[in-house]
Amino acid sequence: MSIIINMLKDLEKRDTTNRNMPDIEILKHKNKSFISTHKLRIYIITLSIILFILLISFLLIHQPKKQLNVLPNGLKISKQINMPVNEIKNDAMWLQPVQINGVTLQVKDNITEVTFLLSHPALYRLISDDLQNQIGLIFDNAQFQAELPPVNYLNTAIQRFSTEHIKNDTKFSFTLMPGAIIKNVTLNEVNNSAELNIAIEIPMTESSNTSDTATKSFKSPTAQSLLNQQYKNAISAVDNGDYQLAIENLSNLLKAAPDYSAARTSLAALLIDKGDQSQAKKIIESGLEINPNDLPLIELKARLLVTNGKIHQALALLQSASPPLAEYPDYYAYIAALYEKNNDDELAVRIYHQLININPQKGSWWFGLAVSLDKLGQTNQALNAYTRAFNEGHLNANSIAYLQNRLRILQEIPHETN
Repeated sequence: MSIIINMLKDLEKRDTTNRNMPDIEILKHKNKSFISTHKLRIYIITLSIILFILLISFLLIHQPKKQLNVLPNGLKISKQINMPVNEIKNDAMWLQPVQINGVTLQVKDNITEVTFLLSHPALYRLISDDLQNQIGLIFDNAQFQAELPPVNYLNTAIQRFSTEHIKNDTKFSFTLMPGAIIKNVTLNEVNNSAELNIAIEIPMTESSNTSDTATKSFKSPTAQSLLNQQYKNAISAVDNGDYQLAIENLSNLLKAAPDYSAARTSLAALLIDKGDQSQAKKIIESGLEINPNDLPLIELKARLLVTNGKIHQALALLQSASPPLAEYPDYYAYIAALYEKNNDDELAVRIYHQLININPQKGSWWFGLAVSLDKLGQTNQALNAYTRAFNEGHLNANSIAYLQNRLRILQEIPHETN
């Protein structure tokens, strides 16, 4: 009995001891499991971050790079016109070397038009620096075959105009007047060539709007009638061959009425015919101070410049007025003749075509067109123009003799496709 009691007591002690002892093995197992799970999470997160970084790096490295235009003097692109890719692919002419055959300047009120005559449509870039009023025009793969028109005599929106050849490209640089802006840019195909036209607008000033009326004087009908009669008497003296009397009458008339434009023009023309260029120049300059847009005086001044071998300046002066071609065709015919005289035949052909569209019966215009086409080597077109000039007539003896000689020579040449 005592043995059983002792065994029970012993079991009770063991049970109490077991309950009071911490479960060391279980705790150790739980700690190891927790540590393993935590490390696994860290590994997964780290691996995910590394994969994400690698993916971003791959995308950045293989992303298509944008082409940057490196422009001199800090210029920035303000307008760039390029042909769409599909059109370039369909017309390889855009990618071929282009010849710039001439540049013209025309002033119409407050608009200055710069026209570039191209051998065919071409790619170009227009860049600007607004801070310095600088404009750059770059033709890709281009050669400039002519000279720039001077701006000395032009009341234009352009202060300076220059050109330079950069590798295979040609760049034209403009310095604009303060406040001048580019109004529009157009590229047009003309026959087998092309023209790029840039219109530059300069703000109209109040003084320029009133300049035409500020110098006008008003006379009574009686006074005006007397002046007109005096002018008629001077013209009658010219018809009678008494040039000296005509010069005296016109000089007296201008003293009484300095703004009598017809009298001033007639007097200047008589002085030029007489060979007194110095006095003629004074008469012309005085008239242009009164009215800077007096077309007959502008043309007479241009003729004086041509007489002194200054064809470029004469052309620039004539272009500074730029009256409507349809209203003043003879004015533009003289410009075309000067272009031909200066061997700028591409420019001459351009104007003669415009004139002939207005009046196809003008033989002298067909003759001028024929001469320029002949010099350009466009034999078939020149032959047709010579023939048309001969048929229309109204040519002087020298022109007829030259025309007949060229017709005979060209007709002996085998016909070619121009």
